Amino acid sequence: GEHAHQWMPLTAGGQLTGVLSLTLHPGHVLGEPGRSFLEAFAGVLSFIIQRRRADEELRIAHEANQALVSAIPLV
Repeated sequence: GEHAHQWMPLTAGGQLTGVLSLTLHPGHVLGEPGRSFLEAFAGVLSFIIQRRRADEELRIAHEANQALVSAIPLV
């Protein structure tokens, strides 16, 4: 059926981490309570995304460090 789209940027620390895409009934307008809720929800999602990325970067750095340490010959 017919529907409308609305997008909300997901930002954390001033950086874009993603976009929340909403599908709405035609003519539906988000009121202030709905918009405030979605902004809070978007903030939580942004934090989760940023945290996951940081965890992945830390995991990769740890693995690289382990590989370097393993390559050091024992005397």
